[in-house]
Amino acid sequence: MIRDVTEFKESRLQIHIMSKALQQSADMVLITDCEGVVEYINPAFEKITGYSIDEVIGGSPGILKSGKQDSDFYCKVWDTILSGEVFSDVFVNRKKNGELY
Repeated sequence: MIRDVTEFKESRLQIHIMSKALQQSADMVLITDCEGVVEYINPAFEKITGYSIDEVIGGSPGILKSGKQDSDFYCKVWDTILSGEVFSDVFVNRKKNGELY
């Protein structure tokens, strides 16, 4: 039996390249599942927020809430994202040390 794995290898290479890009980005990246549970953060997230990967993975992005946005704002965020649209607005977040950014 012979099986062409060219497409599989190309896909793996693309995933590897994308992973490196996320890891090396100066912009923070946080990925959650549809329930809002954090599944991934990049090193820039740790550097900017002061939270370690162990403090964030499996938790909620709510740890960043600054109190500057109301619950309607966050409902709009999730409604937009879950509908497959792109959410664009300004967030005011809070670092682990309490500083706003």
